[in-house]
Amino acid sequence: MCLCAIAANPPGVPFVVSVGTETLPDAPLQLDLDARCLATPGAFDALVGTMNDYPALAFVSPLIVTADGKVMGGADRRGSRHNYVRRDSHPSQLVWMRRNRPGEGSARGEIAVPPNWGLRQPAAVFVLLGEGGETIQGAESDVTVIVEQSIPEPDHSAGHRNIFEFVRTLVRDGQTVKFWAMDGQAKPEYAGALQRMGVEVLSGALRPDLTQWLRQHRGSIGRVLVCRPDVADFYLERIRAACHAPLIYYGHDLHFVRMRMQAGVAEDRRLASAADAMERLERSIWQRADIALYPTAEEVEIVHSLCPDAVARQVQIFCFDDFPPREAMPAGTEVLFVAGFGHAPNVDAAVWFAAEVFPLIVAECPDARLVIAGSAPPPEVVALASATIAVRSWLSEAELTEAYAAARVAVVPLRFGAGLKLKAVEALRNGVPLVTSPVGAQGLPDLDDVAVVAETHAQLAAAVTDTLSLNDADWLARANRQVDYAAARFGRAAMLLSLQAAFEAAEARRG
Repeated sequence: MCLCAIAANPPGVPFVVSVGTETLPDAPLQLDLDARCLATPGAFDALVGTMNDYPALAFVSPLIVTADGKVMGGADRRGSRHNYVRRDSHPSQLVWMRRNRPGEGSARGEIAVPPNWGLRQPAAVFVLLGEGGETIQGAESDVTVIVEQSIPEPDHSAGHRNIFEFVRTLVRDGQTVKFWAMDGQAKPEYAGALQRMGVEVLSGALRPDLTQWLRQHRGSIGRVLVCRPDVADFYLERIRAACHAPLIYYGHDLHFVRMRMQAGVAEDRRLASAADAMERLERSIWQRADIALYPTAEEVEIVHSLCPDAVARQVQIFCFDDFPPREAMPAGTEVLFVAGFGHAPNVDAAVWFAAEVFPLIVAECPDARLVIAGSAPPPEVVALASATIAVRSWLSEAELTEAYAAARVAVVPLRFGAGLKLKAVEALRNGVPLVTSPVGAQGLPDLDDVAVVAETHAQLAAAVTDTLSLNDADWLARANRQVDYAAARFGRAAMLLSLQAAFEAAEARRG
């Protein structure tokens, strides 16, 4: 039956079956397979793919289930415990793939694997017939639990991208991360991205109760990071009652500040009242958590001024792995505005810029074209499309890179908002000369040394027109000053140091 299963579900690479041989020295990869274990579709390819992603990996083991589809011990294989790639100090006793020759190349996977360790790959499933079995080795410790509104969708918004990079940075450092989604939605595509990084995702139909889960694992939990005011308000006391780990609150931005600015622009009394209520909620969260984290020094100063007893600090929220210099100015005259349109400040900025600022630019530079790019544009943004304005939605990462490469100017014309803006950081990192409002410049000290910060519609228009008229040498000089600015502040190592310092401060506060 074992051979029949191999024949029915063969790997996608050339292979040889050898019965009773301990080592096949000519084979770069070797699978040791107990005859009671039957391969399921895709199992071999999942193991080979993992070894290819990690050239230095010693071994990889699959998920082994019983004939009724349960993992050893009778648990449901769909549970969160068995849905993510995890480090393993010992291979499976029944099925494991090992490397007979040293691998070449750098790892494409995200997980930091110690020497002589391997991985468990749940996408590779083998069915064990008969009695016997094994247990998964290796206890986890010093776990970071992240509690968020939902599983991050990094192509949808800056906030989601921010959380995804937090996770990626911790995982690359070899830390263990668990992710709890308040809304309970499974989101297989986005959950899968975390699971392939080695993150257990606690969401979907089989999600356990958070309080019970924390009590069950309290000895291994190093800290709990809770994001957003509504999530923190619901969970803080529950988490505190379930485990002694430090409680870290991450607000994404000061919600009440953003709401109050929006109320002023819109002259909306109800929104102003909601901003007051949000301020009361955020103040209470600062006092209930061990530490509060925000993207900008200005926000931390506001926290300390309103609540002197609170512990708050700045944390780096965006990072990149490289900062390639610009080598040539693009030929066109595109003005680029990138935004996630599930966020009200971005909708307001697009509509206002198209109506009040861009006509002034076209009057001076008739060839100018505005590209508005981002996720989920609402009807009022879609309606802006014209002969001189293009609205592009749901760009892939490659398409967004192309959009930045083609742009002569990037604009961030926000009239209200709070916190650090990914669109501004991306323009800096991609070397596209930036023109921004003061709101778009929040959290970027000395930005006016490398970019233009302009407040009124006339000032923004003049700054964009001036940038479009730069010659090649001046444009390149400004572009690469921005790249240098970003490289000095938004590397992954800097994000890790920032998170580690925040964790240490929280632990010191908790005692």
